[in-house]
Amino acid sequence: MFVADRLALLHDKISWLTVKLRVARGAYGLALAPAWREQHDAIVAELVSTYTDLVNGYGQQLDTLGALQALDGRLELLRQGVLWVRLGLFPDASAEEALSRQLAEASRELWTRQGGVGLMIVSQEARGFRLYVLAGSDSQ
Repeated sequence: MFVADRLALLHDKISWLTVKLRVARGAYGLALAPAWREQHDAIVAELVSTYTDLVNGYGQQLDTLGALQALDGRLELLRQGVLWVRLGLFPDASAEEALSRQLAEASRELWTRQGGVGLMIVSQEARGFRLYVLAGSDSQ
């Protein structure tokens, strides 16, 4: 199976598991599949595992790129991962901490490779929320 096909399959699996999880939680107002309610924790675990496989699959794709392209792609992939967590699509909220740290590192590395020119992604805590902002070199 080609890598692109595997990634597409993982996206489809995530879509299916997301619907299945919504049904298990009763989000459609009816008990559409009562057995899924009992499988809630297993569905969540499978969804987390599938998101992890997707991120790792994209990571493998990044390994085939040149250094600067791979770094730029890694930054985008981490940003997407944080977004999935924030939107509640990646049901492991604890993943945001690791993704946030990796995002800051990748942003700083890209900024450094570009000779200290441009903006970096910086996370800040405000009123109990983590915010991600673009910042110049003076805010490191």
